[in-house]
Amino acid sequence: MTRSPHMLRRGILVLVALTWATSAFSATQFVTQIIQSTGNVGPFASLVLASDDPRIGYWGGVRQDMKFASRIAGAWSVETADSTAAIGLHTSVAISGAGEPSISYYDATQGDLKFARKTSGVWTQERVDTVGIVGLYTSIELDGSGEPRVSYYDQTLGNLKYAVWAMKEAGQITDHEVKIAHELAYILTGGDGPPRRVTEQDILDLEREAFLKLAGERKTLERIQHTLKTGKPLRN
Repeated sequence: MTRSPHMLRRGILVLVALTWATSAFSATQFVTQIIQSTGNVGPFASLVLASDDPRIGYWGGVRQDMKFASRIAGAWSVETADSTAAIGLHTSVAISGAGEPSISYYDATQGDLKFARKTSGVWTQERVDTVGIVGLYTSIELDGSGEPRVSYYDQTLGNLKYAVWAMKEAGQITDHEVKIAHELAYILTGGDGPPRRVTEQDILDLEREAFLKLAGERKTLERIQHTLKTGKPLRN
């Protein structure tokens, strides 16, 4: 298999305006609306629907901030989700069951993966990964509890990565399970190095390396002993 980043984007990128297109009468007819036209806005647009109304995250152009546009009852509103630096690139948007947006995006100033969420009308932001140049080509989904899961590209190591920090902060996984998740992601993405073709033997070698590393962990041994003794898994 070949490891390379992929970016799924819906929306229309124009030079000076972000445009929303919706089908009218047939699949081949579109009507367009200009959402924002001040400056060069609209790159890295990510579109989701909430009750059939569009929600779009995008790069703010001149101000280089993270923008979020909503159409509700036929009217567009635009707000700033984050404005601390050159941010909002490689955007991905998800909407919770309550209709509240979450956005993953790249901070080009710091080279970090960032996450923004709007709750009760207030936007909050956090840095998810800050090691190396990380956070390009992000893709976000929310789990059944509304917690974010983010995949993204680590440009420094040439790796596909998956953010599991929200699970730990929510008390859904332990520190040791975070370590296991990192090892699994390392195996599934073919280890370190530039994009290349990974063979079955490469995967087997990485599995063996990870197994031996985890087998030397005290908490792994506790899990094995507990399962052998009780027949049940241990969350430690």
